[in-house]
Amino acid sequence: MMVTSTVSRRLHIEQVGLVSNIILLGLAIVDVLLNSGKYGRGFIEEFRIIRTTLILIIPINLFIGGAEFAKSTFFLTTSLMLISIYLKSQKNEIKLKIKNVILTFFLLNCILSIGEKIFQFNLFPYSYYNNNIEETLAMEGGFRSSAFLGHPLTNAVCISIIMAFIIISNYKILHKTALISLGFISLLCFNAKAAILIWAVLILFLIYYLLFKSKEKLSLFFYFCLGTALIITLILVTKQGFGDRLTQSSLFDGSAQTRIDVFDAFDYITSYDLWIGNPQSYLYITNKLDAGGVENSFIVLILEYGIPISLLLIFMYTLWIRKLLRGIRFNVQMLLLVSFIGLGSANNSLSTSTPWIFFILCYNAFLPDLQKFIEVKKYSMYKKAPAVQIV
Repeated sequence: MMVTSTVSRRLHIEQVGLVSNIILLGLAIVDVLLNSGKYGRGFIEEFRIIRTTLILIIPINLFIGGAEFAKSTFFLTTSLMLISIYLKSQKNEIKLKIKNVILTFFLLNCILSIGEKIFQFNLFPYSYYNNNIEETLAMEGGFRSSAFLGHPLTNAVCISIIMAFIIISNYKILHKTALISLGFISLLCFNAKAAILIWAVLILFLIYYLLFKSKEKLSLFFYFCLGTALIITLILVTKQGFGDRLTQSSLFDGSAQTRIDVFDAFDYITSYDLWIGNPQSYLYITNKLDAGGVENSFIVLILEYGIPISLLLIFMYTLWIRKLLRGIRFNVQMLLLVSFIGLGSANNSLSTSTPWIFFILCYNAFLPDLQKFIEVKKYSMYKKAPAVQIV
């Protein structure tokens, strides 16, 4: 999780992807090949995505954009599904260890982001180009931490995913309060406006739920800790400049305008690129829009893959996520979807593999007892677990 491209550049390593992806992928391929018999009907959605990618999409990618484009597709589809299959089949004690690793990363990433904000210095700065470590992302209206994952928006989405799973975990309510408070302060450091607004609403809803709807008896010490956390957050926002991109500008500023202008991308592409796709069009469209990037995951998919394959990918991933969330209460499903898909839709995060890896890791680490491997009831390998609740 921490040996990313931005970290490696600080260590004078020119090229490295997310190492955890490579390691997990290698383990998954070996396990699936050697133990294919244990993967049956319970993984229909995953194997459908793998087959479609390998038989249809990647050959088209090779023809249109070459090996580099095909590799990107492989890591966004086949790699993720193999990792998902592999992690689902692990024992619960292994998943518990994964949860501890995720929590350790969460704490370190949050602490690093806060430290960067305090000292106004990016230890592992993000840049559009790998050649120069000092060429950082142009920041709009305030300092933005880069932590381990580099891009502030990538950090925000991944931290948001972990926060959602912490809420539905079996941690004590005081521990949840402390971790969510730390995570929200970290979002302020990343200065990701959509993430801040989404989590401000979610936290207010959770506070209302705890105070007026929950059957759990809350201690005076909890109220003291909750009040302290809210006061500290308000002081950081109003006095210390945390989240200043939100507080010092209007909601509809240049960043928001960029999300609207991104639809002008279709004015600059040909009908062929629109229906067939062209991976080279991303930088071209970025320059035409005079923006830092194409800030919409679905438009990025269309630019790279064309409309038919983009719709196919979205459809298959929808079926896969729907199966994953089966058996979970509706309000918890909404929490997970809003914190990941909702936030990721506000930028281009969903068109990259990193947030998906974090979602897969968190799903398997924090929800190991949910009913798994279900296609038809008689093929279920686990008894149905009690529905997961927020508290």
